[in-house]
Amino acid sequence: MCVPRLWSHGLSRFNSVRERFLWSAFFASFMCEMEDTQKPLFQDRNSVWQGCLALKEKEIPIRMYYVSGNSNYLIDCLPFKGTYDTRFLSFKQIQKIKQVDLVTLNKKLNSDEHCILIGLPNSSNGLDKYEMAQKLKGSFVDYLNRKKSIGITYLYERGEEEETFVLYVFPNCEYTQKMLTKIFPKDNTLQHTAYVLFIIVKS
Repeated sequence: MCVPRLWSHGLSRFNSVRERFLWSAFFASFMCEMEDTQKPLFQDRNSVWQGCLALKEKEIPIRMYYVSGNSNYLIDCLPFKGTYDTRFLSFKQIQKIKQVDLVTLNKKLNSDEHCILIGLPNSSNGLDKYEMAQKLKGSFVDYLNRKKSIGITYLYERGEEEETFVLYVFPNCEYTQKMLTKIFPKDNTLQHTAYVLFIIVKS
């Protein structure tokens, strides 16, 4: 896509403040139109959680959208107190995908012992959405794919003193695409979208 080049080189062509302002307005409008033509299925739904995703030293605000599984899981273990900018899901460790017990995980996915959620950038306008999508892709999706890894963290069930839930975060990859194709066979917009996929299971 040539948009980043347009943005980085476009402003240098204009000298006056008015010309630069008009170019900025055009670019933001252009990005909104692009989003409308490539709008993912989940952006028409209400998000079930808002907060910050943290991986290593990187952070990004995200919205989570329910996909399938036991919706009680997300209520039982995700942090809902405070405002969305004070809620964090921190992944301090990553694990090679080949080391993950996908057989056991897939068994849980074929039962009601899981909850699948999609994480998309949380932003307010067209230009900000593009920048947040690039950040999610570069700092999270591409990073995990490069490492051939996923993020793993453990969560407490509300009212319990032991960690009873495991939360996996997968980048947009072959595994997640196959999974989402089974759930949404008629929707292919996610293949070109910056997202992360969360799976909650009981440990």
